[in-house]
Amino acid sequence: RDQDWPVFAHWLEANFPQLEATSFAVLDKVYYQHAVDWLGEQFAVIQLIILIVVTLGISNTIAFTVMERTPEIGNLRANGESKTDVLRLLGYEGVLLGLFGSLAGLLVALLYNIIVIPDGLLMPPAPGLTRQFHVRIELQAVMALKAIGLGVITAALATLWAAWHRVRMPIAEALRYR
Repeated sequence: RDQDWPVFAHWLEANFPQLEATSFAVLDKVYYQHAVDWLGEQFAVIQLIILIVVTLGISNTIAFTVMERTPEIGNLRANGESKTDVLRLLGYEGVLLGLFGSLAGLLVALLYNIIVIPDGLLMPPAPGLTRQFHVRIELQAVMALKAIGLGVITAALATLWAAWHRVRMPIAEALRYR
């Protein structure tokens, strides 16, 4: 019995000093912590892969959009706008696109969480369990701010990178670009 453990541990240490008495309560905590650490590392790898895919998707979309607007950039330059002014204009646009896109994504996630999966997701039994359980997706403010920050920074940097290459083109070439 659990309440007999201290007496047994004391007897074991007194009679067998080379052995270490460790209760199942302590071992369970250690095994649990190892499982939590392992699952945490798995989650970090999956999160990194998702972040890379999202970042590449945002960058590709914005770079393609800026590339399609090369004649517009050439027109701005032909009308006397400096390279810095055009970069600033497109940079602001990239920040706003990232902000509105991130907010729209968070709104969709929130609505999905409320409407589609209000009871959570049914998960298979975890190690040591024999029954299924529901897992709810919790939208946290800190994660929302990180998502907004990632969207804004990625969109702004992708816009500036693509615009930098287009602004440096000769004006006549940018106007003829198709």
